[in-house]
Amino acid sequence: MATEVISPIQGINKPYADTKDGEQKTEYGGITQIPDAQHDIHIIHLARWAVDDYNKETESSLKFKRVVSAKKQIVSGINYYIILEATDHAGHHKKTYEATVWEMNSRELLDFKELHHH
Repeated sequence: MATEVISPIQGINKPYADTKDGEQKTEYGGITQIPDAQHDIHIIHLARWAVDDYNKETESSLKFKRVVSAKKQIVSGINYYIILEATDHAGHHKKTYEATVWEMNSRELLDFKELHHH
């Protein structure tokens, strides 16, 4: 089964081949969906870290609830685009956010924003 890579440069979808060891080969710069991200321990860890970092930077008190989905982009390191749900400090008012986390030897929260559904 061919997997599609969303290429921000060409703006088209390109399939990529599986390597010999079963790992999927990702085109440099392409953004790929992370399958079953809501159960991926590393993605959940990054999402919790993103909420904690956002809280520290903004003196907020969001509480992480769950990962909805995630994508990754291979750059110098990896950019993770994580859709997550969090609630306010009292546990009410669940909202959806997108966290952008860059990771290599360390990690940095590049962006954290509420997603508004229309």
